[in-house]
Amino acid sequence: MNDFKFTKGVKIIEGGVEKTYPLYDMNNIRAGLLYTDKLPPEIFTNIEDNRKLVQKRLQVNSEIIDEPIALVGYGPTLKKWWKQLHDYKYIMSMSGSHKFLVERDIIPTYHAEIDFRPRKSVHTNPAHPDIIYLLASIVSPAVTNNMKHCKEVYLWNIKLEGIEYPPDEVVFEAYWDVGTEAILLAKALGFKEQHLFGYDYSYEVDTNLTHAGFHNGVPNQNVFAKVGNKIYLTSDNLCRGCLVFTALMQDNPDLFLKMYSNGLLSAYISNFINQEVSSSVIKEEVVKL
Repeated sequence: MNDFKFTKGVKIIEGGVEKTYPLYDMNNIRAGLLYTDKLPPEIFTNIEDNRKLVQKRLQVNSEIIDEPIALVGYGPTLKKWWKQLHDYKYIMSMSGSHKFLVERDIIPTYHAEIDFRPRKSVHTNPAHPDIIYLLASIVSPAVTNNMKHCKEVYLWNIKLEGIEYPPDEVVFEAYWDVGTEAILLAKALGFKEQHLFGYDYSYEVDTNLTHAGFHNGVPNQNVFAKVGNKIYLTSDNLCRGCLVFTALMQDNPDLFLKMYSNGLLSAYISNFINQEVSSSVIKEEVVKL
């Protein structure tokens, strides 16, 4: 069993070795900033290449679809909840949840991608002919080429400094990652009620598992985040993602979001909405997803 002590950080025993990770107190941190990092140069060439590879452009649906859509992230708790997806008529996968669902004979209606790095193409290889692919124009052409035999592939854009798009094309605000952009995509398609699966923004404590299955990303520096009296194993990037997610909520008050997760994001949102955190914490508890 892991032994946690609270000093300047959190000490944890991993494989018999004591490690100390920073502890972020997120109880009094509110909505965060949008994407402000310097844009990688390949983003510009990706946009140029994708505009040649993809002929169709996403169009906003002005009619409201009176059914919920399941948005499926790739956090560890997806392993607990994925069977409930059989109950949904509309499903949108993203990143690694594409292969996770297809391998379990759940074929999403839509799949969203925004990552500009070529290594992300492994998650959509092979592409499925019955899925509607919604690709941000910044994605790596390696991802786009996976869909060259698919009939329903649409391009859309993210608002980024220094990039201009044709005035008749869909452009979304740049929030943080594919999970937040997928919410805007679903809204543009007409879905006001969205049910979120695998939106954890935290890891499994005992296994250090960061996703529901295989993931070829570069590991981030582990940290612990405190919300209320609960402690979550996560990364600094995911902490930042929580802040940006709440900014998205404030910008889109017309959406109804229901979350199937007991991860950091769910706790942070509840804390954000309630606006009150007890100052008399009796016991701090590390959450095991």
